[in-house]
Amino acid sequence: MNEIWKDIKGYEGLYQVSNLGRVKSLDRMVKVYGKRKMKIDEKILKPAIKRDGYCTVTLLNQGKRKYSRIHRLVAQQFIKNDYNKPEVNHKNGIKTDNRLENLEWMTTQENQNHSIYVLGKRGRLGYRKNK
Repeated sequence: MNEIWKDIKGYEGLYQVSNLGRVKSLDRMVKVYGKRKMKIDEKILKPAIKRDGYCTVTLLNQGKRKYSRIHRLVAQQFIKNDYNKPEVNHKNGIKTDNRLENLEWMTTQENQNHSIYVLGKRGRLGYRKNK
């Protein structure tokens, strides 16, 4: 599969996300200590894995820092969300697999049902629902 890069909304010209679940910062000049400028080279960002198991990256824009989950960035740029579903589901249940083919928009209820019925995970009360 070819890697396709798209600008991240709100960070155009600064960061891009790919259909393979990678995020990169783009070449740019930034002001340092007032008038002095420094060149920042393009690079793939190393994701941090949070306690909940999801991969995040830190995005900077005009001195403001934002922590973003990679699976949401991929879904927002590549998957239509015509019904305004609030959650992004990992089809295979692996939270670090942020490839486009592994993601889909869902409601909270659809996401919980997928976890129980498709992945066989236990519900919040510790029991499995019967299929």
